Amino acid sequence: MAELNYFRIFASMKETINFILMTMVVLLAACRQQGAVEKEETKPHVIFLTEMTHNFGAVSSPDTVTFDFVYRNEGPGGFAIDNVKPGCSCTVATFSRDTIAPGETDTLRVGLKLREISEGFFSKRVEIFSNADTTLQVRIRGTYVRNDVPNEE
Repeated sequence: MAELNYFRIFASMKETINFILMTMVVLLAACRQQGAVEKEETKPHVIFLTEMTHNFGAVSSPDTVTFDFVYRNEGPGGFAIDNVKPGCSCTVATFSRDTIAPGETDTLRVGLKLREISEGFFSKRVEIFSNADTTLQVRIRGTYVRNDVPNEE
């Protein structure tokens, strides 16, 4: 009979421990979800005031061409560019590492060293890594027409 009582006590303790553990799991999940929602609400959201793809058209100068992509932070938190990744070594990007407050604007300057590319159509992208809700990308394109062909006489 004594064995039976210990078994019932052990079974009752096991049920109590399982209930406490399940309650803790549910509470932790709820807290994590609440934290994720709060983090999402403070992330910046960026809109570009210029187009995200700029077409230079026909370009004949062998110099570097540049375009300033202007963007505004529309989110509730500060926006900061951590890094940019041009698609190739002929593409350069200049940006501010300062945090942009909500409602503020800034510029990302993207340039293409035309001396380093072949004649013809070009399309180059730059990926933007930041604290925003998505990875951003801008693109420049156009057609390079060389004017440095020597005259045949």
